[in-house]
Amino acid sequence: MTHLLLALESCSNLAALSGSYCADQNVIMSIQQNFMGFYSFQIRLEYLILKTQLIIKTFAKLYAQFLQLVLAIFKKII
Repeated sequence: MTHLLLALESCSNLAALSGSYCADQNVIMSIQQNFMGFYSFQIRLEYLILKTQLIIKTFAKLYAQFLQLVLAIFKKII
């Protein structure tokens, strides 16, 4: 899984590295309005996937133990 961090901050073109530039407030607001909901959704979706995988692993272990118990009961009955 890839984790990304997007940091938006105001800056000064005087302090920018060669070949880079500072985004103005309109660009920052546009990015936040258009993409931040998607990033938030993606992060929540990845969290949900991790939790679902944990539940599936736990259920698989419990189900295996349950089957062993059922088989043991059937062996005693037969």
